[in-house]
Amino acid sequence: MKLSFLGAVALAVVTMVSFFLIYLVLQSTNVISQADEFLSGFTDGQVNLTELIGLPQVMAFAAVVSILNLIVFTVLGAVVAGIYNVAVKVTGGLLVGFMSN
Repeated sequence: MKLSFLGAVALAVVTMVSFFLIYLVLQSTNVISQADEFLSGFTDGQVNLTELIGLPQVMAFAAVVSILNLIVFTVLGAVVAGIYNVAVKVTGGLLVGFMSN
């Protein structure tokens, strides 16, 4: 469980950095402003995409995704470790325990 939590923290950091870098690339290549012009053609300028997709909004979304991944990855790691230990007891393989015996 400790190892899965450590992996989840590393994944959370990678997620935050990748969201930031992707946003910077899209901003520097003017993809967001071109999509805003395209969308304003359909909505007669009522929806402003650059206000909806700003750096604070992108980083807040990245933080929510990272926290959810952290929780899910840690829980799944504990579940898989428990399933592995039960399977080892049944088959007689190498037992990896949470505490010393």
